[in-house]
Amino acid sequence: MATAALNKISKNHLECSICQDRFDKPKILACLHSFCEKCLVDYHSGRHHTSPKIPCPLCRQETVLPQTGVSALKTNFFITSLMEDVTLQDQVGDVSHAPLCDICSTNDAMHRCLDCSKNICKGCLGYHKQFPDLLDHTVATLEDIRQGKVVAKKTKRGGHSECGKHPGEVRRFYCQSCDELICRDCTVIDHPNNKGHDFVDLKTASTKLRKLLSDKLPELVQKKMGLQGALEAVQETKEELKNNAEKASLEVQKGAAKMVENIEKERDQILKEVKNVALTRNEKLNQSEKGVTTTMLRIKHSQEIIEDIIGNASDSDFLALFPEIKRDLQALSILDMPRVHDELSVLNVRSGVTSGVKDLWELQLEPERRQVHYRLLSDDLEID
Repeated sequence: MATAALNKISKNHLECSICQDRFDKPKILACLHSFCEKCLVDYHSGRHHTSPKIPCPLCRQETVLPQTGVSALKTNFFITSLMEDVTLQDQVGDVSHAPLCDICSTNDAMHRCLDCSKNICKGCLGYHKQFPDLLDHTVATLEDIRQGKVVAKKTKRGGHSECGKHPGEVRRFYCQSCDELICRDCTVIDHPNNKGHDFVDLKTASTKLRKLLSDKLPELVQKKMGLQGALEAVQETKEELKNNAEKASLEVQKGAAKMVENIEKERDQILKEVKNVALTRNEKLNQSEKGVTTTMLRIKHSQEIIEDIIGNASDSDFLALFPEIKRDLQALSILDMPRVHDELSVLNVRSGVTSGVKDLWELQLEPERRQVHYRLLSDDLEID
């Protein structure tokens, strides 16, 4: 329906993307995006205030600003016209406030001439139809407009706008040299033929340029399709990258888990070997400890007995026992000290022997110093 179409236009084209409200003095940028004049002024006065260009808040394409700033940017009159149509549609469609007839200013209007943009009551409608120049005008009932069967427009799309340079003059011409709408005075003062300006009437220019743009649209559509294909390719590549990254991560995790498993196996093997070596060597050291202890106790006993005899025995008792003491000392003198296997304490582990998983540790079991032997007593024990 017509009303639905206007609502769609209002939503998609008549709201500023910055303030999210209806446009107020819409200014159009080089990228064809439009924004409220005040919104652009505030936007440019921020971090872009030193730049002669203004990037589009939506697509970032830059627009060169006129010397006088944002206010000198071209106004989007198409949006302004659409806003007027939407506002008018809302007013006409307001059943709580019926408009008065624009002809008699007395009766409630029931019709609207879409060409004159006049609300007309039932009585004045007959007078309107009597004028020959108005016979081709389109008249619709306000009820049809309210129901959305007909769209009320403030002005015809082919209407002329007033010239900003010459008050009272409408812009009926288009300067093809300057790409600018101009009025009759402009054709004489600012855009004369004798200065190389080529201007034509609005209808001729509009027909020509509409065809020009229509002919360009297929190329634009083709480029858009190419970009759509490129976009799909990028998205497919992203998805493929995501899948490959997940696969690679899984492979790394699996590989790491396998390495950890191998490391743990080698760790357990090394720990088992360390335990076995320690047990075996500890048995040897226990034997050495037992031998040393036994020899030490024997020597201690002989020492205590000899010291007791020397200090307390009578001469006869001493001399009677001396041969036995002498033999005991001689036996002790040739007794080797039990071997102390100090090399058995060597049990080290060197880590990171190789860069691979195998041989991460290496046991060092060989001694780093030579064994030292001790003689208990001198072989000679002479008593003069």
